[in-house]
Amino acid sequence: MPVKQNSSHQHFKLSSRKVATIAVLLVLLYAVIPQIGSFRSSLEILGTIKPYYLAGAVLFSLATYFAAAGVYIVLATKTLSYLKVVLVQMAGMFVNRLVPAGIGAISINYEFLRKAGHSKQQAGAVIAVNNLSGIVGHLSLIIAVLVLRPRLLSNLTIPAIPLRTYWITGGVVLIILLVLAVLQGTRRRIVRTIIGIVNKIAQYSKSPKRLLRAWIISMSLTTLYVLCLWFTLGSLAVHISPIQALIVLSFGVAGASVLPTPGGLVGAEAGLVAGLMLFGIKSSDALAAALLYRLITYWLPLVLGPIAFGFAERRRYI
Repeated sequence: MPVKQNSSHQHFKLSSRKVATIAVLLVLLYAVIPQIGSFRSSLEILGTIKPYYLAGAVLFSLATYFAAAGVYIVLATKTLSYLKVVLVQMAGMFVNRLVPAGIGAISINYEFLRKAGHSKQQAGAVIAVNNLSGIVGHLSLIIAVLVLRPRLLSNLTIPAIPLRTYWITGGVVLIILLVLAVLQGTRRRIVRTIIGIVNKIAQYSKSPKRLLRAWIISMSLTTLYVLCLWFTLGSLAVHISPIQALIVLSFGVAGASVLPTPGGLVGAEAGLVAGLMLFGIKSSDALAAALLYRLITYWLPLVLGPIAFGFAERRRYI
């Protein structure tokens, strides 16, 4: 009898998560897709790509793997080979495109750290602090921009979205928050996660310089993604400043985080389009830029990733 109750409870939690995901996806589609226009115009824009800018975007995208490896090198408690870590990051990003919510990269890096001599607790601490430093690094750049350029947000162009869209969006968010507040198991998991992260960060309290270096490298990682997006826009003759590109990238990251799809598929594209339109970019240009950026950062790893994954597996790195 207890087993059946536990099973139904798990089923209820899974169903709640699915409902929340579908609701958010519908809001994104309802708010963004009507503003996009025709795909034909976007495809015509993609036919005018400037190759030098495109090559720069690809190089910056590839450089993100080296920056991501740098964070792990700094945080690891055992000596790691830098080239091995870069290879594992490529393999992890490939697997991330196949499974949702970043589980792929976490699993690959955890397996790599364990085989490199880390205990379960050490490997978990490295991954947790790595992910947290990425969030802090990104937010640090956003805060710095808003402090140094407070007028940036005043230049935003709010698209003509029907008022009912905002009501629907707010209602969906409120329902999700209420569901999370009611489910006792969810509250417990959130509390346990927060406590676990705090405990793991405490393990680095004796080496604040390592945390500082990880934070700096994490900011450089975000900067590389910004430059990749900025060069992508330049290849399509879409002109915004690098600072504005950071804000647009943040919309893409937020969209990818909302939907637990592999690699943030659909959510990232919708977020990028919405962010570009806020800076006055035409819907067709915004869609073309989002598609090209995701081609470089999402689909390209599906070409190179299997090679890195196969090599890392044969060498027993993972």
